[in-house]
Amino acid sequence: MKFAMLKRKNKGDFTSHNHSVISKGTVVRGDLSGDDCFRIEGIVEGNIICKNKIITSAGSLVKGQIECTTIDVMGKIEGDISCTEDIILRSSCVLIGDVKARAIQVETGAVFEGSCSIVNESEIAPQEEESK
Repeated sequence: MKFAMLKRKNKGDFTSHNHSVISKGTVVRGDLSGDDCFRIEGIVEGNIICKNKIITSAGSLVKGQIECTTIDVMGKIEGDISCTEDIILRSSCVLIGDVKARAIQVETGAVFEGSCSIVNESEIAPQEEESK
């Protein structure tokens, strides 16, 4: 499953309308990929490859592997995360899986069950999308 997105002006810019939203009450079954930002408020059952930022809202659920530039987690994720930049685990988040990133921030109250690898950007090779 692919989502069409507008071209972004600034990397990770959520202030303009260049991101896709999976709204609360929406369930997506299948893999997602995109160049621009994702905001997940509902449920995603599948892997996510994003060449930009992902935000998971409180009450959201992702069951799958995630690859992105940076991620801000407020919901629940069951799967591994690989980021070329930063991972932020907010106080409301539950993460069950391993993480690999350049840096990680964990707020008091966040639940994290897994291993953590802090590496430089060159050690995190994003997967290329398969040609169809």
